[in-house]
Amino acid sequence: MSNKIWDDKPTDLTLNGPKLAISSDTSKSISVVAPNGQTGGGVTDQTSVTFSVTGVSTFPDGTNADGGISYEWFEINDGAIGVSTRFTGAGTSSLTLNYALSPNDDGKQYFSRLTFTPDNVSAGGTSGSTLNSSVDSSPVSITVAPELFVAAGITTATVPVDTEATFNCLGGTNRDGTPVRESDIQYQWYLNGSTISDGVLQTTQSASTIVQTYGVGNHTLTIPDDATNVTIRVRGGAGGSGGSDIGGSGGSAGQGRVGKFSIADGGRTLTINVGSRGSNGIRAQNGGSGSGGDVSVSGGDGGRGGNTGSEDNSGGGGGGGSGVFIFDSVSNGYVVAAGAGGGGGGGSDGAAGTSGSNAENWQAVSGSLSGFSNGGNGADKGGGEGGGGGGAGAGYRGGSGGTAGVDEPPPPPPPSGGGGGGFSPCFTADARVLMWPAESTCGDLIERPISEIKVGDYIINKDRTLKNKVEFIEEHNPSLKDPDLYSPNENIPPFATTNHPLFVDGEWVAVDVDLYPWLEKQRPLRDANIEETGDRKLYNLWVSGDGTYNVNGFGTHSIMFDGGFMKNCFVQGLLTHDDVMTLMKKYTYDKTNLIKGAFLLNKIFGKINFKLLNRLWIYCLNGDDLSKRKRIIHKVMKLLQGGV
Repeated sequence: MSNKIWDDKPTDLTLNGPKLAISSDTSKSISVVAPNGQTGGGVTDQTSVTFSVTGVSTFPDGTNADGGISYEWFEINDGAIGVSTRFTGAGTSSLTLNYALSPNDDGKQYFSRLTFTPDNVSAGGTSGSTLNSSVDSSPVSITVAPELFVAAGITTATVPVDTEATFNCLGGTNRDGTPVRESDIQYQWYLNGSTISDGVLQTTQSASTIVQTYGVGNHTLTIPDDATNVTIRVRGGAGGSGGSDIGGSGGSAGQGRVGKFSIADGGRTLTINVGSRGSNGIRAQNGGSGSGGDVSVSGGDGGRGGNTGSEDNSGGGGGGGSGVFIFDSVSNGYVVAAGAGGGGGGGSDGAAGTSGSNAENWQAVSGSLSGFSNGGNGADKGGGEGGGGGGAGAGYRGGSGGTAGVDEPPPPPPPSGGGGGGFSPCFTADARVLMWPAESTCGDLIERPISEIKVGDYIINKDRTLKNKVEFIEEHNPSLKDPDLYSPNENIPPFATTNHPLFVDGEWVAVDVDLYPWLEKQRPLRDANIEETGDRKLYNLWVSGDGTYNVNGFGTHSIMFDGGFMKNCFVQGLLTHDDVMTLMKKYTYDKTNLIKGAFLLNKIFGKINFKLLNRLWIYCLNGDDLSKRKRIIHKVMKLLQGGV
């Protein structure tokens, strides 16, 4: 008999309840975020953050329980998240923190609490209550980078040109209101939007630049209302050279005054009157004078050169140049008047004509310029033999014309301010000479002021290919006869006298190209930066080799090469330094018609270099001009001068 009490009838009721668990928790992947939507520093730029979690309720056999899972989000230390515009989804599987995060959000932790509600068993459900009533997600922290701010703004600096300026900026950071060390902040400076590093940075700023150049004639320039930094560079016309005779050369032309002027900003109309230079005198009988330069401004014409005599073929005087005049519509007057150079005197059979004078110095005038006067005509020789005088330059104020050569007596020295030549003063004391450190070394080249150079020093030649030895140093105390100073362009302060050539960009240039015919051909320098020499001591060097050296970055010539005969006499103790300077100046200022011959004679006897013969020539040179021995010397110089 069966004692069976229970039937093996299966039931659909699961007796072992389900278990609640978290199947996914993406909140752990949240990265570091930037404060308030900032960017940079390797952090994420975002204004909101979302945390997500997913729950599941399953039986031991893996089947899902019937019922629903509820989510409740908490902020650790603050409890359950209530109703707030800051949060979205506090009762769902995803919690979103809205709005930009601030440093105050750094370190806050959040988690979700999951609960299970089974379906009603009496209604045919299959699930009972879970074995665990709730489960919490892993807490997640928000990491907000510190917020960077400018603690002290960039300072400003006003300094002179070529002076160091320092700018300062102090940054700060905080997190939860707590300052972070300033040493943790990295700085990068920018210039005009570009990063910079230690070193030298050159920048250019584009601007509308208008350059106008005007030749001889009348011109009108309208300057716009928004114009700034308006400058005018003018040069008065040069005079004409004097005509030559077989026995005497014509004098060189005087140069017009050069200057640079600033005009006030803003619109105006300038009337520019550019005069012509004087024409050269020619070799002719009873004529041949050079005409003066002309311009439309009343009183601005250069003077006519003087006519020759009525016999033989002497040289006519060169014409004086005309000035340059600029009329300003705002001030209703002339604001600039550049003086012109005088014409050179004509040569004769007995002597050379003297050079025309350079235009006089700039005149400081209150208000508009007025009272312009034409340059005077050069003196006519009239009857007999002889050259004509040079015409005077016009402008404010023009140079005087050179005097004509005559057979007897010897010609007078050039007028003060004339276009003097010869071996006159050359360089200011601060002009820097490129030199070799010592004769036996091959180290780096150095620069030294010319006033500190010594006889025996080794210096570098014009194109830096040779090492030349200093043989003699000219030292010139200030004199009224000193020419003006110049430099090759307006960006360099004048440092050389206008009678001295410079080697620029592979060619020789000079303000006056006619002074030294024994040198290489020179290009006339028409845009030199010129100023008065004033009370300055000047220097020149005589050097071995090719007779050149390097000063202020430009090649130059000693003119005298190594000094020849006079240098030898100095070395032998036959002439003192002052004796050499006196003898040299005699043929600069008093015997301008013999300069070339004197140079050649000095060069020839420099090569012979017999001490006894040197004594003899010193004796002859130091004689009176009317003495037989002195006249012999002059005859030799004349022969050499005419033969070259």
